Amino acid sequence: MLLLDIKEGKDRMSMDPFRMIKVSDLLPVGHVNKAIVYAVNKKKVNTDTKTRSSGRSVYTIMEIIKEEAIFEGFINLDKPLSDKIIKNPIKDLQTLLKSSHAFFVENFKKEKEVLKNLFNISHPAGLLANKKFVDKFKKSVFLVRIGKHSGAEAVTIEGNRRISVRQGKNKEDLILDHSTTFWLAANKPKLDSFENVSPFGWAALELCDM
Repeated sequence: MLLLDIKEGKDRMSMDPFRMIKVSDLLPVGHVNKAIVYAVNKKKVNTDTKTRSSGRSVYTIMEIIKEEAIFEGFINLDKPLSDKIIKNPIKDLQTLLKSSHAFFVENFKKEKEVLKNLFNISHPAGLLANKKFVDKFKKSVFLVRIGKHSGAEAVTIEGNRRISVRQGKNKEDLILDHSTTFWLAANKPKLDSFENVSPFGWAALELCDM
């Protein structure tokens, strides 16, 4: 039975169109600014104003790469040797990136709405992206979300999400199609205002000539 599982796993891998995509390591261009921040976990629904204002939330301390850092690398899209193996190959990189952009735009819109409704703040990544790339989006620049604390919705597909939500000690986890909290980078663990907070992971992927 174990041998059968291994064989089936190999078969699925050989038919996966995404195995034809090769992404190199990304190397920094020039100096990259970093910072130590508090990663604060907040509920998406404001059920307790007192708790929200006092900032009694779960947090961790971590190092981040600050905004406007630039990294470069390569993306290669290989063609399958046979159409019989990969039934629906990715035709070209532009098509892939436009589809990816559309996915992350929806993720961005939902988070933007949460920030506005819950904290009455504009999305800082959106303000910066529009300032720098508004005329390039879906042409040579594509929205992506990467790294720790990107959120479960950013790494799962709608209609196939099974997100585990912890309910506390001695309680079974809930399995939902959405997350109930999200993470914010802040300069202190207890948030008495939400003016200097920012979600994690948003980046712009720009295609450049070699």
